[in-house]
Amino acid sequence: MKIKLRTQLTFLIVINMLVSLIFFCGIYYDTSVNLSATNALQYLKLSNEKKAADINAFFNEISGDLKILAKNEFVLLEPKAGSREYESTLKLFRNFSDANPSVKDYYAGFSDGIIIVNDFVQPEDFDPRKRGWYIDALQHTGRVYWGEPYKGIKDNETLLPGSLTLAETEEGASGVVAVDCTLASLTSMIKNTNNFSSSYSFIINSNGTVLLHPDNEMVGVNISSHPIFKGLQSNSGHFAYEIDGSEIMAHFTEIKSTEWFLFSVVSSNEIFSPIIKTTMRDFAISKILLLKY
Repeated sequence: MKIKLRTQLTFLIVINMLVSLIFFCGIYYDTSVNLSATNALQYLKLSNEKKAADINAFFNEISGDLKILAKNEFVLLEPKAGSREYESTLKLFRNFSDANPSVKDYYAGFSDGIIIVNDFVQPEDFDPRKRGWYIDALQHTGRVYWGEPYKGIKDNETLLPGSLTLAETEEGASGVVAVDCTLASLTSMIKNTNNFSSSYSFIINSNGTVLLHPDNEMVGVNISSHPIFKGLQSNSGHFAYEIDGSEIMAHFTEIKSTEWFLFSVVSSNEIFSPIIKTTMRDFAISKILLLKY
């Protein structure tokens, strides 16, 4: 009788300890998950905002160059090919381009259909007024507008254009000064620099078109119907969404100089999987020790 009572008492003690263990493991897991999520979001936020600030500074610098060129006397004169002023304008564009390795070319298109750009002979059927960068500038007169990626006229390289109208005349803008930035150099600015292997960053414009992405095949794709685009409700913030059953954590920041948005994302599984494994391991070890007892 005493042995049976002792066995029942031991059983109750073990059950009580197991319940307590499960309770404390639950608290540990919940605390760890919340702490990890907070730390991950903070890390993602800081990384995202740092990249956004660097990209903003980059485009502000180039926008400043465009504003200088838009007021240059040689550019405003629309010098004719072969003239001293024309060669001076080409040299001016080349000097500005050479000063920034991320810039492919500076150039200017005019209201009469002429374009001035280094290392390019204008074909008879080429009209700069029909190019996206020219049209974008006319639709956003007086400010630098950064357009969508396009194929360059020289070597078909994918480029990111920025453009600004020249001085106004009675007929409207006399022309547009523009710049092409290489996509490769800009993509390097958003490369993953944190400790999460699943993390990456990309840039979209206000229409939902992907402008920069580690996967070049994503460039030019419109994601306005994607959950990540629908999460844009302010100038910066974070949210979670699901893709193929997996949760993704995202932080975004507006790049004010371009009115684009920089996203940095990471898989929740990479953040929480180590916690789950650690909790299950600790629980299993504790359970074995209790059963031995």
